[in-house]
Formats: sequence, structure tokens, C-alpha cells
Amino acid sequence: MLDVLMIELRLLPPSVAGGAGTDMSEYMPDVCVRGDGSVDDAFTVEFLTVAALTREPEQLKRCVGARTRSSTQAECLHYLGTTSAWKGLVRQLARRAYCDNNDSVEQDEILLRSIQSNDVSDASEQTTTPSSIQN
Repeated sequence: MLDVLMIELRLLPPSVAGGAGTDMSEYMPDVCVRGDGSVDDAFTVEFLTVAALTREPEQLKRCVGARTRSSTQAECLHYLGTTSAWKGLVRQLARRAYCDNNDSVEQDEILLRSIQSNDVSDASEQTTTPSSIQN
């Protein structure tokens, strides 16, 4: 059901429709949570807001009922309690990641260095001009 809502709200591509047991994880955006609990982009907030509807059964019913009306966005993305709904989902995901974490601090440091190294490499690849384009 969430996949259909997300397709209608253009949060998922139409090609996802109809797949039994659709795995939306490949479409889930990377969630970058700032220290104050905010998320850095609107798409991620909308995705999390719709995903959080599974924790809000009454709101989910209103959202599903509004799918064919112009109030879809209001009922699915901008309902009363939207912020606490998606932030609650982020806390739940973070808690699960933290509680299921079997890594040591040293392994976490290695992972962070690896991510930073990849980010630096990606950034330098984007700024490097191929020799065939140079004057």
C-alpha cells in the first residue's frame, strides 16, 4: 500500500508498482540527520513522512481515502503531527542501528575514514576535467 502512495506522490518511480513484496529499501534515500534532529533535504522528509504512516493507522486511513482527491498531499505529507511522525521513525531506525551494532569503536573509526575517503575521491572526480576537454 505504501508503494502505491509513494508512486502517486512521486516519491517512487512507477516501475515499482505491482511488485508483490516490493523492496523499497533500494529507493530509500540516505538519511543525513543533523545534530538538532533535522534532515537536510525535503525529498527525504517526504519519504520518511509517508513511511511513518505505518505507525499512524488513523492518518494512514485518511491518506488512503484522499488518494483520489486533491487533498492527497495534505493527508499524506502535511498532516498534524507530521514532524513528530518522521522524527519518531528516524529515532526508531537509529535505535535499531545502534542496538544491533556489534562493531567496536576502532571498527567505527575505520568505517568513518573509509566514507570520508570515498567522499573526497568522489568530489575530486567531479571537479577533474578530462584531458580530452582541455584546451
